[in-house]
Amino acid sequence: MLNRLRQKLENDRIRKRIARTLNVGVGLYAQSWTLQQLPIKPEDLHRLGSQITNWCSDVMAHTSKPYGIDQVKVGIACARPGQRVVASSIFGVFRQREFAQEGGPKEQIESFVSRLHIPELNASNTSLRFAAVLLSYGDVAKESIFNY
Repeated sequence: MLNRLRQKLENDRIRKRIARTLNVGVGLYAQSWTLQQLPIKPEDLHRLGSQITNWCSDVMAHTSKPYGIDQVKVGIACARPGQRVVASSIFGVFRQREFAQEGGPKEQIESFVSRLHIPELNASNTSLRFAAVLLSYGDVAKESIFNY
């Protein structure tokens, strides 16, 4: 009984540390790209998909990986500045070594961006902003558990 109580208290402490770490933005990386040249063409989306995956690779190369914790999560959204989101997707939790594997997140991200409906993207004569966020579970673990 006492061990269960001690374990529950320890789990609560760890949850609170993780929440504090996330609230201050540790492990969260963000980047945005704006497509201003209209009309948007398929090659523009292909190039943008490559830019996004290159950014992901660069960020992952510099994240912490304590005790092999190298999982990340990536989200992408596309919107017209000041307007509603046109498209968005989250690319699960995956290990960094899985990123460039065949059918892995790199291909999924590039496919998502390149398959956006071009007539809808060109429907308005305004630029489009793409934002990507990457959450490093290794950075969060290092700060909230191993550095505490």
